[in-house]
Amino acid sequence: MQAYNQAINDLDKELDHLRNAFEAEIARHSGGAY
Repeated sequence: MQAYNQAINDLDKELDHLRNAFEAEIARHSGGAY
């Protein structure tokens, strides 16, 4: 169960990172109108 929870946490962090990068990219391309 511990390994399962660890995997979930890692995925969560990875998703956060991807979302932040994605939103930054969108903002950059829309000239900050995001």
